[in-house]
Amino acid sequence: MLAAAQAAGVRRYLRQSIAFWAIPGAGLADEETPLAFDASPAVAADAHIVTEIERHLLGNANLEGIALRYGFLYGPGTWFAPDGDVAQQVRQQQFPIVGNGEGVWSWIHIEDAAIATVAAERGNPGIYLITDDRPLAVRQWLSAYAQWLNAPPPPQVSVEDALRISGADAVYYGTKMRGASNAKAKRELNFQPRPLEWIVDTAVAHAS
Repeated sequence: MLAAAQAAGVRRYLRQSIAFWAIPGAGLADEETPLAFDASPAVAADAHIVTEIERHLLGNANLEGIALRYGFLYGPGTWFAPDGDVAQQVRQQQFPIVGNGEGVWSWIHIEDAAIATVAAERGNPGIYLITDDRPLAVRQWLSAYAQWLNAPPPPQVSVEDALRISGADAVYYGTKMRGASNAKAKRELNFQPRPLEWIVDTAVAHAS
């Protein structure tokens, strides 16, 4: 794709990437945080792939490369839409909280992802984390999500049981995931993402 872009005389190349594979640690990851090469098998493999793709793009002297690392996409047509695959899993209690549910997920509405992509066409080359303002631990977002769907509360399983039933990647997503900071995108792209809709809606429901 890069070779074809260059042959066509393309000056700027935007690439979709991933915001939630930074190395585990305290606080929010930023664009300089290394990816998790020592994570669970699938996460580590994908982190290597993403890094290589970004390296080829950003190291190309003939193109202005921009890597947009999106958070978990939600909204119409996504897995997290009310008619999406994850919603069905939650309704059927097949999406548990693993351990203490301390893995932190970063989110982005699909329409905000599109807005950020358009803005990036005029931004400086480099990496941008495209996420909303409030990364949340699994125990927080998943419980609120189930309530928003009028589904039963999610079950909770031990790390040992999750390893046995679902594997190391499920444990990583549930307990090790690190949230991402959108400060650079807000500063350089004037990015103003909306809050996660089921957190807002459940908060309103509690208040009324």
